Amino acid sequence: MECMPSRPKLFGILLAAVALLGTCYMCVFLHRGPLATVVGWFGLVFFGLCFAKIVADIVRPGPRVVVNNIGIEDRRLGIGVVPWPEITAIELRWMGSAKSLCVEVVDSDRYVARMPLRARLAVRANALLGYPPITMTFAGLSPGINEVWEYIRRHHPPPDARDLSEADPESHTGESP
Repeated sequence: MECMPSRPKLFGILLAAVALLGTCYMCVFLHRGPLATVVGWFGLVFFGLCFAKIVADIVRPGPRVVVNNIGIEDRRLGIGVVPWPEITAIELRWMGSAKSLCVEVVDSDRYVARMPLRARLAVRANALLGYPPITMTFAGLSPGINEVWEYIRRHHPPPDARDLSEADPESHTGESP
């Protein structure tokens, strides 16, 4: 299974970034308050970088995440393939409405050492939130995280993979089947 960038999703995210850049521009150049100016400059830098990343994702060809009989590869992390025998746990986690695929491996330090600096910084931030070093998001990708999770559950379930219906806070009704 290969997850490719979804152009319609990316264009939607790009439009949101443009709107936020416009809002930050107004804070900096039209509002004139000190707090608005500081927040506006921060937003211009942050959403400017987001805008550049989205444009790069739109023009760069090829799959971003590959899940097959060998293992899982998130090409955005630059760590290569994580073979199934090295995966000790895999689960979906939520932060608000955002889902992430969290992968625990035997030797996470080996994979973190292969990551580019920006990914290693994200690993540190994720650790503060209780996430493992290999955490994959699927925003802007097609197929999305639900399809990937179903594929993993069907073809390569690790010993403590959690069922999506049990892990999904919105689908849990409290009733037994």
